[in-house]
Amino acid sequence: MHGNSREPLLSPASSSSDGDFDDPQRPLYGAVAGKGNAAATRNPVDVESGLQDGVQQADAINLVWSRAALILAYCFIFLCSFANALQWQVMSNLMPYVVSEFSSHSLIPTIGIVASIMSGVLKLPIAKMIDSWGRPQGLAFMIALATAGLVLMALCQSMKSYATAEVVHDLSITEAGYVGHIYGFGSCIWAGVVGYLIRRTDRFKWIAWAALPVHILGGALMIFFRRPDTHMTWIIMCQVLITIGGSTLVVCEQMAVMVVANHSELASVLALLSLCSYIGSAMGSSLSGAIWNTTLPEALAVLLPSFSQEDLAWIGSDLAKQLSYPMGDPVRIAIIAAYDKAQVRMCIAGTLVSLMSIIAVSMWKDVRPQTQRQRLSLLYGPVDPPLVDLTLGELLDLQCQHYGTQECIVTPWTGARWTYNELNQQSSQLARSLMSLGIGVGDRVGIMAGNCEQYASVFFAVARIGAILVILNNTYTPTEALYALKFTDCKVFFTTKKIGKTDNSKLLAELAGQKQSPDVVILRGESGAYPTYDDLIQQGRTLSNGHLYYHGWKVLAHNVCNLQFTSGTTGSPKAAMLTHHNIVNNARFIGDRMRLTPDDILCCPPPLFHCFGLVLGLMAVITHGAKIVYPEEVFDAAAVLRAISDERCTAVHGVPAMFDTLFSLPPPPGFNCERLRTGIIAGAPVPRYLMELLVERFGMTEFTSSYGLTEASPTCFNAFTDDAVERRLTTVGTIMPHARAKIVDHEGRVVPVGVRGELCMAGYQLQAGYWNNSEKTAEVMVRDETGVLWLHTGDEAVFDDEGYCTITGRFKDIIIRGGENIYPLEIEERLVAHPGVSRAIVTGLKDAHYGEVVGAFLQSEKPGRRPTDQEMRDWVRQKLGRHKAPTHVFWLGEDGVPADVPLTGSGKVKKYEMARFGEEILRKRRLEKL
Repeated sequence: MHGNSREPLLSPASSSSDGDFDDPQRPLYGAVAGKGNAAATRNPVDVESGLQDGVQQADAINLVWSRAALILAYCFIFLCSFANALQWQVMSNLMPYVVSEFSSHSLIPTIGIVASIMSGVLKLPIAKMIDSWGRPQGLAFMIALATAGLVLMALCQSMKSYATAEVVHDLSITEAGYVGHIYGFGSCIWAGVVGYLIRRTDRFKWIAWAALPVHILGGALMIFFRRPDTHMTWIIMCQVLITIGGSTLVVCEQMAVMVVANHSELASVLALLSLCSYIGSAMGSSLSGAIWNTTLPEALAVLLPSFSQEDLAWIGSDLAKQLSYPMGDPVRIAIIAAYDKAQVRMCIAGTLVSLMSIIAVSMWKDVRPQTQRQRLSLLYGPVDPPLVDLTLGELLDLQCQHYGTQECIVTPWTGARWTYNELNQQSSQLARSLMSLGIGVGDRVGIMAGNCEQYASVFFAVARIGAILVILNNTYTPTEALYALKFTDCKVFFTTKKIGKTDNSKLLAELAGQKQSPDVVILRGESGAYPTYDDLIQQGRTLSNGHLYYHGWKVLAHNVCNLQFTSGTTGSPKAAMLTHHNIVNNARFIGDRMRLTPDDILCCPPPLFHCFGLVLGLMAVITHGAKIVYPEEVFDAAAVLRAISDERCTAVHGVPAMFDTLFSLPPPPGFNCERLRTGIIAGAPVPRYLMELLVERFGMTEFTSSYGLTEASPTCFNAFTDDAVERRLTTVGTIMPHARAKIVDHEGRVVPVGVRGELCMAGYQLQAGYWNNSEKTAEVMVRDETGVLWLHTGDEAVFDDEGYCTITGRFKDIIIRGGENIYPLEIEERLVAHPGVSRAIVTGLKDAHYGEVVGAFLQSEKPGRRPTDQEMRDWVRQKLGRHKAPTHVFWLGEDGVPADVPLTGSGKVKKYEMARFGEEILRKRRLEKL
């Protein structure tokens, strides 16, 4: 597979997923790949991953089982239901002779009410048990209770139907049982017909409306046909009508509930529906029992011959006594007439009550069950274009075959205009020189520098020889940088004496004083006694290219190529291990979403030490044969505006704070941005007004929103350029190809679509873990019961029905300042280390420019004697980056700040309340200044 990957790729539409390529004339990307399915797609076996687990399993069965096996399975299910109904009938048939006297009729409605309500109420804890205990165990327990419930229901069955059939129509108990259970047997068959109709039409409300008149008609006809002189055929006909109408409504009412209920509430909602049905059944039994027990004795008292009046109580309560009178006997005729009167009243009452069904059906939502099936917050990205297995070196070689003479990197501040061939040549020469220094597969090489062409060369050179580039944040203090270099055991360190306006000489001096430190190479500018990048290039030119080519075969696409630090190094460092496979494929898909072509020119002010500048910028451009422009060494708004205009850029990247600064400046003379069409604004929450300005001021009608994190290489969600503007304004787009995403609650359960929770990611783009930190890796990367490895992002998000994602907050306490992640714990530890501070709580506070800034709530060690705010900022800057120093300092118990810290029940600080306190205090201070 790896050997095949050295041939050029096919176009996205025809390339194979395993890296087998056969067309040397086709570039990696010269045209934009198809958009594909932006929302959740079907997985390779066509099981919809967003559906409930049970639905997924049913889908899987339909895909795997043969048609004959499915038919046989459903036949067995039908037979089981039939046998259950038959057993129930036999038990019920025997009941009239089991009870001591027919007088038990008066107790039967009461027993039925109690049993029905108990059965319904029991379904609520059972439903909860199914969700929390586990579906197999919960269902097994439910089946056991249901079996016991069937026995109780059989014992509590009213004997009126049997008594009526035997007394009035002189049927045997078996025949009476068949008549009495027409509804049960008919429903078993008719429910399948109703299900088929719903499946075929994808509608259920019209079926319910059609069933209503049938059900009401059956009850109304029963008033006239349930008479002593009516043949049983007519009564059975009425029973059939009631069966068709009633069973249809039962199926439809369950559909009406299920299509609008959330998955997490479905079991409880169905249990409540069942409870309501049982209560209604109990009320019906109570009503019919009251009519029966009131009407029958009164009618017998009037209709019985005078010679049998003394046996009135006996006749009214004993079925055997009633059957002892032969058909045609005056007493039997009177009993039949009394039954007739009671039944007519019961049928009238039942018909009137059934009219209320019209109100119920009219309230149901007319939705389509198949399109409204409950979806969980679980998405699969499109499977096109396929993944490729290329190393970074192979990628650059491949693109040089097609875009070799085209410009690749332009840095106006250095005057460099490198073509693809020049970048390839420079990185190859540097790679050979690094090999001569003993750098090989798995060795670490550090870099800390501003945006320049040499940075890109180092990136590809290190990757070519299978070494790992350790990327350091330019804002690191000497302490942080030294820790990072030591932690990763770097052998070579590329840097500059100045990065923008920041003097780097202190770091170089401390490195020189270390017993074991990496070899320092000055990337550009003043070098002093240190070797330079140009020295290594000259050395590389004298070395053979054959050794590099041979060595390149040892480098695999799934090898780690980058270490990206995701937090400070004062405490436990976290360096995400990213592979060639991660970066190459993620960059391809980012360029696809932007619809990059070889004609595009991207202005990229985000730093190369950040995945935004490296992957979304440099690599997205290279995978599509486009050109990238780095306006300045560090962000300079005026330089960005000049670069957009002078270089005729078609795209521009930036975090919200960068764009905010750009729009605050007047455009330079002759400013021209007419070619500007797209770009990505990400890294922090984006205000709506800022996105609107992208269109109004820059004409970026195809701007895209994005979400990612370093541990995911980085992009997880990205909008398309042709997504609706409102979608790009309010969401971070849809899931990227070959990625998986889910949203879970605090118990780790997947929540329904539309419900907030923690965003988790899975797929090719996940980091290989944190460097030398298995404990932190295990905290955020968790394998589920199916073996899928999930990255817990710590961000709160929500999916909509079309698969668009909105980031709504954070599960973790990360502060995002101008696109930079800041972790409060390391700042708190530094603040508490000050002798004048006994307690420190750090949280993010809203800021119009940066999105968020650091706010610190401090408790002084000695009341009345505390350090100044500026002293605390300087204290932090001594060990941590400048951006980590608190912008706002609050002292507990002073200047309106509460002395007591709000705590949860478990003793944890409620940081959101602290943030609210801080923002309220700042608001009051601003008003006071006015």
